Amino acid sequence: MLDLGFIRENPDKVRKAVADKKEKADIDAILALDSRRREILKESEALRSRRNDVSKEVGALKKKGEDAAAIIAEMRQVGDRIKALESELSGTEADLEQRLLWVPNIPAPDVPVGIDETDNENVKSWGEVPKFDFKPRPHWELAEELGLIDFPR
Repeated sequence: MLDLGFIRENPDKVRKAVADKKEKADIDAILALDSRRREILKESEALRSRRNDVSKEVGALKKKGEDAAAIIAEMRQVGDRIKALESELSGTEADLEQRLLWVPNIPAPDVPVGIDETDNENVKSWGEVPKFDFKPRPHWELAEELGLIDFPR
């Protein structure tokens, strides 16, 4: 998975990689979710800081014997707002995480862009390519048949 900071700093490079690999990752949506996530974090941290500062004031007021009910009621509203922001943050982060899973890695600059494997270039080969008088089967089919893998379970 690509680092979110890399995507933020290189959106055009990532968009090109998505297009070259014929993927459907929405980089603009990822950047928008990242921006919203950062806004939520900033607001919730500011509210927490304010709540901490005010709790010290409440303690000082109670020590002096003064009424702090209005401030306490206001801080309850701040606490409710923080809970709402945390809920929104968890949803935003889950959506962002799912979208990030679909972003492909950036291919090396010398990798040709093609439609399928027939557009690949053979840079180096070693030995002879084996020729079989039967159709080779994929390893997962053989492993399942030999009881090495149990896919249904």
